[in-house]
Amino acid sequence: MPDPTPTQREAIRTLDKNLLVSAGAGSGKTSVLVGRFLRMVAGDPDAEAPAEASAPVDGVLTITFTDKAAGEMRERIAHALTERGLVEERRRLEIAYISTIHGFCRRLLQENPFEAGLDPQFATLEGARGALLREECFEQVVERAFETGDQIGRAHV
Repeated sequence: MPDPTPTQREAIRTLDKNLLVSAGAGSGKTSVLVGRFLRMVAGDPDAEAPAEASAPVDGVLTITFTDKAAGEMRERIAHALTERGLVEERRRLEIAYISTIHGFCRRLLQENPFEAGLDPQFATLEGARGALLREECFEQVVERAFETGDQIGRAHV
Protein backbone atom coordinates (compact mmCIF):
# COMPACT_ATOMS: atom_id res chain seq x y z
CA MET A 1 0.00 0.00 0.00
CA PRO A 2 1.33 3.46 -0.80
CA ASP A 3 1.63 5.84 2.11
CA PRO A 4 -1.84 6.69 3.37
CA THR A 5 -3.20 10.20 3.03
CA PRO A 6 -3.71 12.19 6.25
CA THR A 7 -7.43 11.30 6.23
CA GLN A 8 -6.68 7.61 5.68
CA ARG A 9 -4.02 7.67 8.40
CA GLU A 10 -6.55 9.17 10.81
CA ALA A 11 -9.07 6.44 9.95
CA ILE A 12 -6.46 3.74 10.58
CA ARG A 13 -5.38 5.25 13.91
CA THR A 14 -8.81 6.02 15.36
CA LEU A 15 -9.59 2.92 17.42
CA ASP A 16 -11.82 4.32 20.14
CA LYS A 17 -15.02 4.33 18.06
CA ASN A 18 -16.83 2.57 15.23
CA LEU A 19 -15.99 3.87 11.80
CA LEU A 20 -17.65 3.98 8.38
CA VAL A 21 -15.16 4.19 5.52
CA SER A 22 -16.85 5.53 2.41
CA ALA A 23 -15.10 6.59 -0.80
CA GLY A 24 -15.01 5.96 -4.53
CA ALA A 25 -13.59 2.92 -6.30
CA GLY A 26 -9.82 2.66 -6.20
CA SER A 27 -9.45 5.24 -3.44
CA GLY A 28 -7.86 2.92 -0.88
CA LYS A 29 -10.86 1.86 1.25
CA THR A 30 -9.70 -1.73 1.47
CA SER A 31 -6.18 -0.68 2.44
CA VAL A 32 -7.56 1.57 5.17
CA LEU A 33 -9.79 -1.18 6.55
CA VAL A 34 -6.92 -3.69 6.45
CA GLY A 35 -4.63 -1.23 8.25
CA ARG A 36 -7.29 -0.52 10.86
CA PHE A 37 -8.00 -4.23 11.37
CA LEU A 38 -4.29 -5.01 11.79
CA ARG A 39 -3.86 -2.15 14.23
CA MET A 40 -6.70 -3.52 16.37
CA VAL A 41 -5.61 -7.15 16.41
CA ALA A 42 -1.82 -6.96 16.06
CA GLY A 43 -0.97 -3.53 17.37
CA ASP A 44 0.64 -2.69 14.02
CA PRO A 45 3.03 -0.15 15.56
CA ASP A 46 3.46 3.20 13.88
CA ALA A 47 6.38 5.44 14.77
CA GLU A 48 4.05 8.41 15.19
CA ALA A 49 1.19 6.71 17.01
CA PRO A 50 2.02 3.21 18.27
CA ALA A 51 -0.88 1.02 19.27
CA GLU A 52 -1.19 -2.19 21.25
CA ALA A 53 -3.56 -4.93 20.19
CA SER A 54 -6.99 -4.12 21.56
CA ALA A 55 -9.27 -6.81 20.09
CA PRO A 56 -9.18 -10.48 19.14
CA VAL A 57 -9.33 -11.28 15.43
CA ASP A 58 -12.85 -12.67 15.79
CA GLY A 59 -13.94 -9.62 17.80
CA VAL A 60 -13.75 -7.12 14.94
CA LEU A 61 -16.76 -6.71 12.65
CA THR A 62 -15.73 -5.70 9.13
CA ILE A 63 -18.47 -5.29 6.53
CA THR A 64 -17.93 -4.54 2.85
CA PHE A 65 -20.31 -4.17 -0.07
CA THR A 66 -19.20 -7.12 -2.17
CA ASP A 67 -18.01 -10.68 -1.67
CA LYS A 68 -14.99 -9.80 -3.84
CA ALA A 69 -13.98 -6.95 -1.50
CA ALA A 70 -14.47 -9.15 1.57
CA GLY A 71 -12.30 -11.87 0.03
CA GLU A 72 -9.59 -9.40 -0.92
CA MET A 73 -9.62 -7.92 2.56
CA ARG A 74 -9.36 -11.35 4.17
CA GLU A 75 -6.45 -12.27 1.87
CA ARG A 76 -4.55 -9.06 2.62
CA ILE A 77 -5.03 -9.49 6.36
CA ALA A 78 -3.98 -13.15 6.18
CA HIS A 79 -0.83 -12.18 4.29
CA ALA A 80 0.05 -9.43 6.79
CA LEU A 81 -0.55 -11.70 9.81
CA THR A 82 1.58 -14.44 8.26
CA GLU A 83 4.37 -11.94 7.48
CA ARG A 84 4.36 -10.84 11.12
CA GLY A 85 4.51 -14.45 12.36
CA LEU A 86 1.14 -14.12 14.13
CA VAL A 87 0.13 -17.76 13.68
CA GLU A 88 -2.72 -17.84 16.21
CA GLU A 89 -4.26 -14.64 14.85
CA ARG A 90 -3.95 -16.02 11.29
CA ARG A 91 -5.70 -19.22 12.35
CA ARG A 92 -8.55 -17.28 14.00
CA LEU A 93 -9.01 -15.22 10.84
CA GLU A 94 -11.00 -18.15 9.43
CA ILE A 95 -13.83 -17.33 11.86
CA ALA A 96 -13.50 -13.54 11.75
CA TYR A 97 -16.49 -11.40 10.79
CA ILE A 98 -15.32 -10.11 7.41
CA SER A 99 -18.19 -10.20 4.96
CA THR A 100 -21.01 -8.37 3.24
CA ILE A 101 -23.98 -7.21 5.30
CA HIS A 102 -26.01 -10.10 3.86
CA GLY A 103 -23.33 -12.61 4.79
CA PHE A 104 -23.04 -11.19 8.29
CA CYS A 105 -26.81 -11.30 8.86
CA ARG A 106 -27.01 -14.88 7.53
CA ARG A 107 -24.19 -15.95 9.86
CA LEU A 108 -25.77 -14.18 12.83
CA LEU A 109 -29.09 -15.95 12.20
CA GLN A 110 -27.36 -19.31 11.72
CA GLU A 111 -25.50 -18.89 15.02
CA ASN A 112 -28.61 -17.72 16.91
CA PRO A 113 -31.69 -19.31 15.31
CA PHE A 114 -33.68 -19.72 18.52
CA GLU A 115 -33.15 -16.11 19.59
CA ALA A 116 -34.36 -15.03 16.13
CA GLY A 117 -37.39 -17.34 16.29
CA LEU A 118 -36.16 -19.47 13.38
CA ASP A 119 -36.01 -23.18 12.73
CA PRO A 120 -32.32 -24.11 13.21
CA GLN A 121 -32.46 -25.90 9.83
CA PHE A 122 -33.53 -22.76 7.93
CA ALA A 123 -31.91 -22.04 4.59
CA THR A 124 -31.36 -18.81 2.72
CA LEU A 125 -32.48 -18.43 -0.85
CA GLU A 126 -30.27 -16.69 -3.33
CA GLY A 127 -30.21 -15.89 -7.00
CA ALA A 128 -32.66 -17.44 -9.44
CA ARG A 129 -34.18 -19.79 -6.88
CA GLY A 130 -35.13 -16.88 -4.61
CA ALA A 131 -36.55 -14.89 -7.52
CA LEU A 132 -38.64 -17.87 -8.62
CA LEU A 133 -40.04 -18.38 -5.12
CA ARG A 134 -40.95 -14.67 -4.85
CA GLU A 135 -42.78 -14.89 -8.19
CA GLU A 136 -44.66 -18.03 -7.09
CA CYS A 137 -45.68 -16.39 -3.81
CA PHE A 138 -46.88 -13.28 -5.63
CA GLU A 139 -48.98 -15.39 -8.00
CA GLN A 140 -50.52 -17.27 -5.06
CA VAL A 141 -51.44 -14.02 -3.31
CA VAL A 142 -53.06 -12.65 -6.47
CA GLU A 143 -54.98 -15.89 -7.11
CA ARG A 144 -56.21 -15.97 -3.50
CA ALA A 145 -57.30 -12.34 -3.76
CA PHE A 146 -59.34 -13.06 -6.88
CA GLU A 147 -60.91 -16.14 -5.26
CA THR A 148 -61.90 -14.30 -2.09
CA GLY A 149 -62.68 -10.95 -3.67
CA ASP A 150 -59.99 -9.17 -1.65
CA GLN A 151 -58.73 -5.95 -3.09
CA ILE A 152 -54.99 -5.74 -3.44
CA GLY A 153 -52.66 -3.37 -5.13
CA ARG A 154 -55.24 -0.87 -6.34
CA ALA A 155 -53.75 2.27 -7.67
CA HIS A 156 -55.83 5.25 -8.72
CA VAL A 157 -53.94 7.23 -11.29
